[in-house]
Amino acid sequence: MSGAGAALALVRSPALQERLAVLETQKVFHDLGQREMTALAEIARARVWTAGAMIFQRGDADQPDLIMISSGRVRLSVLSAEGRELSLHHVGAGGMIGELAVLGWGERTADATAVTDVTALAIAGSDLDRVLTEHPAILRRFVGFLCTQLQRTTDQLEAIALYSLEARLARLLLCQRPAGDAPQFALRLAYTQSEVADLIGASRPKVNQAFARLEQIGAIRRLKGGIICDRALLVESADGPT
Repeated sequence: MSGAGAALALVRSPALQERLAVLETQKVFHDLGQREMTALAEIARARVWTAGAMIFQRGDADQPDLIMISSGRVRLSVLSAEGRELSLHHVGAGGMIGELAVLGWGERTADATAVTDVTALAIAGSDLDRVLTEHPAILRRFVGFLCTQLQRTTDQLEAIALYSLEARLARLLLCQRPAGDAPQFALRLAYTQSEVADLIGASRPKVNQAFARLEQIGAIRRLKGGIICDRALLVESADGPT
C-alpha cells in the first residue's frame, strides 16, 4: 500500500477516529489542519481514572504526560504549609491538564485528583516534543493556550484581591451559565460548597453567607434541585469591588 493509502486507512480506523473526536473538543486545537490533528491522534493513548484517584502530584519529576479530558472532572490543588488544601481550578470535559510540566519539561506544579470517574487522552512529553518539531503550527497553538491560561490565573488572583466575596461568587455562577441571553437561567452547580469555598478563596461558612446575601437581593433563588439565577443582578453583583 502506498504512503498516502496507508495514511488514509489509518485515519479511517475507529480507534484513531475516537481519539480525533476527543482532540477536536480541545479549544487549543480549534481549526487545526487534519494533518496536524492526525499526528497528535497517532501518539495519544486512552487513560481512565476512578473518582478519588491521584492523577499526578506536585513535584513529580518523572517524564510527564499531557492529559486531555473527554469526560469527568479533575481538581487541581496545592497544600499549604499548614496542610490546608487550596483548590486552584476544576477542569472538565474538553479541558487539558499537565501542560506546564510537559511544555516546560519541569516538575508538576499542583496535585491533580479525579473528582469523578475520568476518561482522557494522554500524550507523553517526548512524543509531543517530536510532533511539535515536525508541526510548528501546533506549537503556535500551545503558545496561545499558555497565554490564555496566564490571563485566567491573573484574573483569579485579581478577583480574590480586589472583589468582595459576593462578587467572586457571582462571577463563578456566571461562568457556569448556559448559552443564550435569557434574563433568568437555572443552574446545577457541579461543585460542593467546600469546593466553591476553595475556588473563590473563602471558608465554607463565609460562602454560605455570600449565597444568602445574593438570595436577599434577588440575584439567586435556591431550590432543592439547583439555583435560579437573575442574570442582570448577578452581573451587577459581580462588578462590585471590596
